[in-house]
Amino acid sequence: MTISIIIGAEQQTSITARLQVANRILDVLESYRLRHRDGTSDRNDEGRKRFLPIVMRKVEYFQPIHMVLPAFPFKSPNNDSKVLGTIPDKGEEIALAHLDGLCKSIEDIYNPGAQVTIASDGIVYNDLLGVSDRDVWIYGQTLRKISESSGFNHIRFIPLRDLLGLDLSEPVSEETYVAQAQNFRDKMSQLYTPAGFDIRQEILKNEDAAATYRGYIKFLSKDLANTKTYETKISKSAIKKRNEVVARKMMARGKAFAAAVQTNLKDYVRLSIHPSSGSTKFSIALFPHTSHNMTPWHATTLYGLNGSVTTAHLDSLKTSTSHELVFKGGAPWYYRERSDLYHWSDIRISFEHLYPTGLLITPVPGFDIRSFSSIDATKLRCLAEQNSPVILRGFTKMDIRVVINEVAEPVPISECHGLDFQSSK
Repeated sequence: MTISIIIGAEQQTSITARLQVANRILDVLESYRLRHRDGTSDRNDEGRKRFLPIVMRKVEYFQPIHMVLPAFPFKSPNNDSKVLGTIPDKGEEIALAHLDGLCKSIEDIYNPGAQVTIASDGIVYNDLLGVSDRDVWIYGQTLRKISESSGFNHIRFIPLRDLLGLDLSEPVSEETYVAQAQNFRDKMSQLYTPAGFDIRQEILKNEDAAATYRGYIKFLSKDLANTKTYETKISKSAIKKRNEVVARKMMARGKAFAAAVQTNLKDYVRLSIHPSSGSTKFSIALFPHTSHNMTPWHATTLYGLNGSVTTAHLDSLKTSTSHELVFKGGAPWYYRERSDLYHWSDIRISFEHLYPTGLLITPVPGFDIRSFSSIDATKLRCLAEQNSPVILRGFTKMDIRVVINEVAEPVPISECHGLDFQSSK
C-alpha cells in the first residue's frame, strides 16, 4: 500500500529552503575537508546523510550550527626532533584561526553562524606517552589564552570533567587538575567503554579505526624515541611491538572518549583531525590546505617568504640554512624562510604572518624609532608584493608620510600592493 503525504505549498517551500541552506552549510564543511591518502574508501556521502538532519533541525529553529572536535591534546613528548617545546606556538594559533574561519564561512551564508567546541583529549592519553598531567594543564590553559587574545569568538572548550559530570569547584586549579587526572581517566573508562569491547576486532573490522591505528603507529615511532618513560635501547622488533601495544591502549581509551563526546553532545556535527572514510565524521584540515594532515602538536610550523605555510619535524630545520627561528615573548614560535627583506638597517622591527594571508609589521616594544624614513622602502615594497595585505602598525603619522611617496611611486597609494598603514598617533 502506498501512502501519499500532501504538504501545503508554503510548508513545502519552507522545507525546500531549509534543505538548500543545510546543504550549503555541509558544502562549506566539505571545503575544509582533509583529503585522505591512505587508501581508505570515500564514504563522505554517508556522512552528509548522517549529519543533514542535525543541521536541518538547527536551520529550522534558526540556531547556530554546533560542531565538536576532539583534538589539541599536548605537544609531542619528542621536543628534540618534532616540536619546539611543550606549549602551543604559531601552529596552534593558525589551527585555531582556521577553525574560527570555518565558522565565519558558515556565518557568511547562515546568519546564526556556527561554533566549534574543542574537546581536548590530552588527559585521556598523556600518561601512555610519558607526558605529565601538569604539562597537559599548561598546554590547555595556554591554548585558551591564545584563542581569547586572538578574538576567536566561535571557539569554545569543553574539558573531560564536564563530559563525565564531575562536580568540581570552578575555576579548577592546576593542583586540583593534577590531583584528579587519574580519576578522570578511570571514570571515563568505567562509564563509557562498551561492554565486551575488543580493540583488536575493532581495528580488524572498522576501516576508520584501522586508519587511526596506522596513524598512531606512525607517530609513536618518533614520539617515543627520546622519552624517559620507555626503554629506547632495544631492538627494532621490540620497539615495533611496544608501539603497537601503546597504540591499542590509546585506541581503547579513544573509544571511551568518543562515546563520552557522542553521549553528551548528540546534536553536534562530529569533526576529526584523523583521515577517515567520512561516514561517521568530517575529517578536516587544521591548516589552510586540505591535503595536509600533520597537526601542530606533532610538528613545527614554517612560513615561506610569500606567506605560504606548512609544517615539518624540528630535526629537519635545526641545521637549515634556508630557514630561521622566530621567537615571540622569548619563546620559540615558528620558522620562516631566510631573507634580507626582514632586516631593516638599524631599526628593530617585528614581522608577524597573519591568517589567512598578510603580514603585520610593528616596531619592537620599547625600542625608540627615530625616523621611519631609515626603513628601506624597496624592501617594504617587495614584501607587499609577496604578502597582501602588509599592515604597518604602531608608527606615527609623520613616520608614515615620510615613506608613503617612496613606497607608492610610481603606483598610486590606493593601488600600492595591499599596503595598509595604521598609525597609532
